[in-house]
Amino acid sequence: MADKKISELTELTTPDGTEELVVNDSGVSKKVQIDNLITGIDDNATSTAITIDASENTTFANKVTVNAGGLEVRAGGEVIIRRTDNGWDYRLRQVSNRLDIHSGADLVTPVASFTPVGITFNGDTAAANALDDYEEGYHDATIYINSVAWTGTVNNRRLRYVKIGKLVHVVGRIYIAGGCPTGSTDYFSFSLPFLSPSGSDYETSNEFQNIRFNDSYTFRLHGGASELKMQNDGSNAAMNVSSPHLNVNLTYISA
Repeated sequence: MADKKISELTELTTPDGTEELVVNDSGVSKKVQIDNLITGIDDNATSTAITIDASENTTFANKVTVNAGGLEVRAGGEVIIRRTDNGWDYRLRQVSNRLDIHSGADLVTPVASFTPVGITFNGDTAAANALDDYEEGYHDATIYINSVAWTGTVNNRRLRYVKIGKLVHVVGRIYIAGGCPTGSTDYFSFSLPFLSPSGSDYETSNEFQNIRFNDSYTFRLHGGASELKMQNDGSNAAMNVSSPHLNVNLTYISA
């Protein structure tokens, strides 16, 4: 048979898998059927599927679909996670500078969006409404007398807090075994883990359980401050007892 250019050969449009190719195996000509070539690639694969190692890159021009109940990756930065019944489960879409997560077939209102300023919910894109922080930790409170750090012995000053966005909740125990200055003008206060925003609309106060001094005292946080001051009827107050215990429980907004 005379040699022909590839362009002159008859196109095989409906291969049945029995066609044969000639390959060179270490100098020995052997035949390979098409079915053997695509084992591990087609949907009836019986061997290990294709492996792409870290040194290789793969680009999908349109989309790649995994069987029902799996994953579909589409062009344009869209990922669909399907349920086993082929219904929509979750869809991830890249929109401008955010990543939207949709539930079900609804492509209008995302249940959540990841943005450069935090996470927003239910289609809200306002930066002011983004959840930008979650934190758990502790704060070793500084004890103040007349707003000056006191250097006396404090048996326990550690407070625990949870911060969600700007909302802070603080609990813990302050115990001063040896007592602190008890003069009538020795005003008592202690530090909080975060500064509050400026403005009277951010002020707050609370009553704490205490031991060895009057339960009628309140603890007040002014706007723009991180110092919680003990007060009596709106005026700064002194502890006036020895070995006081104070169980802290306060929620406030941070700057």
